[in-house]
Amino acid sequence: MKKMINGVRKQKHGTSIVVFLNQKLLNKELKRLDNAHRLRKINKRILNEVELLGVSAIDGALFVNSKGLCYAIGVILDGVARSGDRGR
Repeated sequence: MKKMINGVRKQKHGTSIVVFLNQKLLNKELKRLDNAHRLRKINKRILNEVELLGVSAIDGALFVNSKGLCYAIGVILDGVARSGDRGR
């Protein structure tokens, strides 16, 4: 986790990492926000430094568990998340 945080500190612009200590809550939020098209799921894994810099440059937060496994990138947390069309 420390390596992940230090990795994203190299970004020129701010980034957010949401760390879930509860796996059930993580899964619930992944499903809810995915249904609302508010995130991009990835195959869960620990991201290397190059990947971290790349994905943390994308607008939105990273969703990780307490072991540092990343589950989603580009998570939009502002506003009310509802199911529906991605078109704006």
